[in-house]
Amino acid sequence: MITFFLDNYLRNKSMLFWIIVFPSLFYFTFSTIFYKLGEDFKPELEADIPKIFFNVLKDHFDIVQIRDENKIIQDVKNGTADCGIVLKSGEFVVYYTSRTTSSIAKDMLESFFSAFGFGGKEIKVEIIEAKGKRLSSYEYYFPAGVLMVILGVGFFGGIYTEAWFKEIGLDKLFKILPQRKLPIDLMMFLSHFFAMLISLFALVTVSTIMGVNVNYKNLTFSALFGAIIFIPFGIGIGKVSGKHSELVANLLYFPMLFLSGAFFGVSFKYNPATTIVKILRGKMEFSQIALWVVISFAIYIAGSAWYAKAE
Repeated sequence: MITFFLDNYLRNKSMLFWIIVFPSLFYFTFSTIFYKLGEDFKPELEADIPKIFFNVLKDHFDIVQIRDENKIIQDVKNGTADCGIVLKSGEFVVYYTSRTTSSIAKDMLESFFSAFGFGGKEIKVEIIEAKGKRLSSYEYYFPAGVLMVILGVGFFGGIYTEAWFKEIGLDKLFKILPQRKLPIDLMMFLSHFFAMLISLFALVTVSTIMGVNVNYKNLTFSALFGAIIFIPFGIGIGKVSGKHSELVANLLYFPMLFLSGAFFGVSFKYNPATTIVKILRGKMEFSQIALWVVISFAIYIAGSAWYAKAE
């Protein structure tokens, strides 16, 4: 029966495109567009350093003198400035965040220090990469590709499959068939999980070709967490959304995707997609993981109970 679900899922040509081709294609295209981001812009830099350095830095930065270290830190945090630099006790202190432009600005300052032998140290406000390592656009947006796979196959796919089975009457057929060793919903979960692995394999293949050093530990954990969260979530929503399943899926899919921090420096803390992105970037928040596991299964149970009463 699992093979039946998976076969029907993958036989649909449009669905095959959206779960296998589209995440990898979108990831490659988006990353390529921003591939030379660091060469085409002048970062906004706030500085509390001697004026003698301004003439050198002004060719590479839009630099403004700020005599308040706390204001510099706050401006970097909220995005008013891409980067900040202060001279403290004979050392340069660089403030930056995990935003792409901010990380690039920090790297440019590091190159400046290295070329002129000033030394200096960094204070990380928030950072996603190891010290001294600059992420390529393919590495930075890899979590976005993984998230699209998990949301597409797990959440969107769960809603679509559940609604499709009800539309063609397969849900009623399953009720009169001989009892199976595994519940129907569990077999649906496994089929979606296998489809997710196929899609992730395609994405990892593309990213590896582009030189991404994939952290398989983080990827495995995020895939398991994503499957446990989004497949029951999708199935539960699919049980109650009926003819409006596609509308409901889109209304939930895009906010979760674009408020995850995977594409831009904007994220919503109480978003399961944000938790997945943080896992991929090496930050485990077990309280958020537990919270979304409970919420997901609560939605699935509530959806199943509503569907049983409706029948």
